[in-house]
Parts: sequence; C-alpha cells; structure tokens
Amino acid sequence: MPERVEDTIPAEGTGDGPLRNLRSYPTSQRAILVVRHGAREAKPPEGHSGPDSWLLTAQGRLDARRFGSRLPAYKHLSLIHSRVARTRETALEIEAGFRASHSDSTVELEGLEPAISLWNFYARDTALLDQWKEKLGDDFCREWVLGHVPTSAIAPADEAVRNFVGRLRSRVEQCPPSSLLIAVSHDVHISTMRDVLFRGSSGEWARVQYLEGILLTWNESGQIIARWRDEIAPAFLG
Repeated sequence: MPERVEDTIPAEGTGDGPLRNLRSYPTSQRAILVVRHGAREAKPPEGHSGPDSWLLTAQGRLDARRFGSRLPAYKHLSLIHSRVARTRETALEIEAGFRASHSDSTVELEGLEPAISLWNFYARDTALLDQWKEKLGDDFCREWVLGHVPTSAIAPADEAVRNFVGRLRSRVEQCPPSSLLIAVSHDVHISTMRDVLFRGSSGEWARVQYLEGILLTWNESGQIIARWRDEIAPAFLG
C-alpha cells in the first residue's frame, strides 16, 4: 500500500502538487509528469459538439503558461498530448511559459501520443468496449480497475497502465540527463493510473484537479517510483 504522508488537495488549476513533487527531486535526473489539462470551457465552441471539442478558458491558458514558468530548470523539456484540442493547447502554453523562464533549456513539443487515451489505445474490441462504456457510464473506470470489464473488450487496467508508463519511460530515456517529459492527459485517465499504481478506489479519492498529475521517477535500481499529491507508491517496473 502507498505511504500516506498527508492528504492535501491542491488549489484548482494551480498545479501546486506536481510542482512541489518535482522540486523534491533533483533536476539532474530524468522525470515524467502525467498532468491534466488546464481549465476548460463549460460547453463546446459554436458549431461543434461533444466533450472532445471543448477548449481551454482564458484562465486555463493563463494557468498553464504560469505552470510552465514555474517548472524547475530542467535542461530539456519534452511535451506530448492526447488527440483532444485542449491538451495540445495546454502543452503549448506550458511550453511558452517554460521557454520564457528557462531560455538556456531546450524544448521539444513532440505532439500527439495516442497511448495517452488509455481506453482507445488498449481496446481489443472497440464495439464491445463501447457497449461496456455505455453500460457502466461514470462507473467505467472503477469497474475496469476492479477487473469487471471483460479482457476481450480491453486489456486489464493494470496491464494498460504499466505498458503506458513503460512507453513513456522509453521516450524519456532517449533524452539526455536533466530531462522532463510532460504528458498532458485527462482526469479519467489520470484517475485510472492513480487507482492502479496506488491501489486505491475511484470512489474513495477526490477528483483530479486541473493541472494536477502523477510524477514518475526512478531509483538507483532502475525501479519507477510514483508520486501523487503527498502519496508515494511502491517501486515497480524494475
């Protein structure tokens, strides 16, 4: 079970939790941060429909840029995002903020990473998965983590999350020391990661705030350590 240090909830949109965790880890090492996008509009733009088309608010863009400016001074920053526009908007604002504060660092906006969308990327039968998503509704993530969604529809949540983390690790290990990889994702995907890595239950955790996320680093043995708020998960993927 994870070690509970303190159960503090960061202020909405500030990214204080991930920033605090990043500052506790030496910038001479490589690190990965899976973070939720900034604050989004309450409805899609005119002429569009569906949650995938929702964009960031003006405050969301400002918060994401401020978040980028407050990142520690890694020598190299890479950014990836999902196919949804608001994650790319967030990545662009983080990039701009980081460039403004760390002009000596290199920045690379790598762009789309399909595996950030855990549901679709690890689906085994898309039609069957859609049926289960419709059947379970808001309970889908929790039921998937608990193993109640058939593996004929989608890979087990534990397998999907660990494969995703391994995929991110392979990316950042191709970068030089003092590199940070930021993957801009969504609350449902981060909550799934959290419940797998920290052995929690979706119903027992507060929701993922804007610009909140999970920090992944590794120890001297090469095992990955995950940090969520003030929780530290056991090492894995050695």
